Amino acid sequence: TTSSDSNGTDDYMIRHVRVEPATSVSVQSVGGNASAQVVTGAYTLIIDSANSAPLDRLPKLNDKVEVQSTHQSLIVKSLDPIYDFGTHVHHWEGVLQ
Repeated sequence: TTSSDSNGTDDYMIRHVRVEPATSVSVQSVGGNASAQVVTGAYTLIIDSANSAPLDRLPKLNDKVEVQSTHQSLIVKSLDPIYDFGTHVHHWEGVLQ
């Protein structure tokens, strides 16, 4: 996946990611009061903490992502860390439209 920031500059590539079709993705954010929000998107982007590289920079909201295998150009609508049973990030899941 190649990503560029919101103003269209500074392209970079992250290898070994997964992009899956999705009709809707539920993103839950828990604060003082538990709340859930549903984000609808065309695809789910999965960036793995062990196999994806490099991880020094991750896509941000409204960044443009190009999926190299399909040459689709998509926009990042969310990107959230998914933790293992401790405090270590297992992977990141994002919604692409």
